[in-house]
Amino acid sequence: MNQVLMYIGFGSFLLMPPLLLSVLYFKRIRLHFLLVLFFISGCGWLSVNAGNYYFGQHMCEMAQASTDGSRYERACVVDGARDVFTFLFGWLYSLIYSIPFLLLYAASVYVRRKREVKYVAT
Repeated sequence: MNQVLMYIGFGSFLLMPPLLLSVLYFKRIRLHFLLVLFFISGCGWLSVNAGNYYFGQHMCEMAQASTDGSRYERACVVDGARDVFTFLFGWLYSLIYSIPFLLLYAASVYVRRKREVKYVAT
């Protein structure tokens, strides 16, 4: 079960920026840019931390289930560095990951607005 929750956490991290920006583009919803960044960073922070937590739980399950669990035991050991780093900088992961999607969204909105102005002027 922890493996499924880990995949859900990391999958939502990967799918959230393109889905959010595509909904904003196709529904023609205009939100303030800082609100979009706040939503991306907040949801990204939650999903990265969820994926990280369930990754550790899954590695502990694998260490208990295997006879030669030395590889899993190293990942299962809770030293706190991985957890603290994702807790403090999970929002930064999501913002860095979403930069290409934000640039593509900004360019497509710019082209759409130029086309609308062009059609209105003629």
